[in-house]
Amino acid sequence: MNLSERDYRILNNLSKWRFLLAKHIQVLCGFSSSVTMYRRLKTLIENKLIEKKKILYGVPSIYTLTHSGLMMLGRNKRKDKIRVDILQHNIYVVETAIYLLKKEIVKSLDDITSEKELYSLSGFGNRKHQPDFIFEKEGKIYAVEIELSIKIMERLEKNMKDNFLNYDYQIWVIDEKNKKIIKNIKSLAEKYTGIKILYLKELC
Repeated sequence: MNLSERDYRILNNLSKWRFLLAKHIQVLCGFSSSVTMYRRLKTLIENKLIEKKKILYGVPSIYTLTHSGLMMLGRNKRKDKIRVDILQHNIYVVETAIYLLKKEIVKSLDDITSEKELYSLSGFGNRKHQPDFIFEKEGKIYAVEIELSIKIMERLEKNMKDNFLNYDYQIWVIDEKNKKIIKNIKSLAEKYTGIKILYLKELC
């Protein structure tokens, strides 16, 4: 099939984030009509470049690249493994990126480097902590972390300290209902500068 610029945008976004929901694709790939979007997704599925999967009850179907889709982009032949245990976390990662784009805190998707891309740049054998994504704005680099589960304080502080040493600012997205996480993040944030807290309810 002849791929359009928007088709490549879909494939590249699926590669960038590992998977996307339909609502993410509509925003990130600039579809004004959901009917047009679903028609194009159907064509890409029929040509075996992407696939649609139902992973978890109560969560909409996800779209991922196939082996052929990866080859079309000249990327790693190995398909991304979708982990059910962090599925919701990864959905919030994309929704945070979309929120920052809509608020024009981030000017362009090109200014964002996802966790997957960070690991690729550092070498997949290097498994040191990477933020969920980073973005550049006015010459400064921001690290973004979506924190939904309670971690031991030592690990949480290590991640925050690593970000402090490697980036100019940090944005931590947390669930306003989880008082323990809020307490831990706020406690550690007093030790470092350039930290902003964003609550999940603000993404809606």
